[in-house]
Amino acid sequence: MKKVHIPNNDSHLVEAYGIKTDKDAEQFYNKWADNYDNHLTNILNYNAFEHVAEDLVSVLTDKEAEILDVGTCTGLTGQALVDRGYKNIDGWDIADEALEVAKKKGIYKNLLKINLNESKSPETKQYDAIISSGTFTQGHVKHHVLTYMFEILKPGGYFTCTINNRIWEELGFKGTIEQLEKDNVMSIEKYTDRSYFDDDTLTCRCFLFRKNEKINS
Repeated sequence: MKKVHIPNNDSHLVEAYGIKTDKDAEQFYNKWADNYDNHLTNILNYNAFEHVAEDLVSVLTDKEAEILDVGTCTGLTGQALVDRGYKNIDGWDIADEALEVAKKKGIYKNLLKINLNESKSPETKQYDAIISSGTFTQGHVKHHVLTYMFEILKPGGYFTCTINNRIWEELGFKGTIEQLEKDNVMSIEKYTDRSYFDDDTLTCRCFLFRKNEKINS
């Protein structure tokens, strides 16, 4: 696997990119939860959540739409949506202490602790849109979860997310997306390479998908 170039060799990001197991991820984000927002936005100038929010705004005009924020953590992405006028947002994450921080912001309708690498939600609800920032990356949520996202997305609904450029092919994301396209599950409405931060140290692929109305059987 290619070497990770960490902005300013930041110790938090070094640890994040060293995550090996789901338990590691849960413990790490619980430990970081209280200072997560400040550290990411004010120290590291993280802005990927703004990119995906803007991508969704460009296609989703209904501010009452039901949106799922996958990999909620402390709620940066949800806050970006609320700042743009959206009101009905649910959040899922593996780290309960991070979810507690998100809960205090008062911007989510429902929050669920869930390990998406191993489980599916007990709810059968489908969403108008799904959004995710920084979740599909090394040591975090795996490529097969992309398929599940389209199961819980309404036909015609939008899914916008970042996928780490460094591992996008090696860890199976490229292959899964190609298969979903081949099966006519979805179409790629927009794709751009962007940085997670204000510099080009770590880059991601920002995707805007649309679930097709009819899927091949």
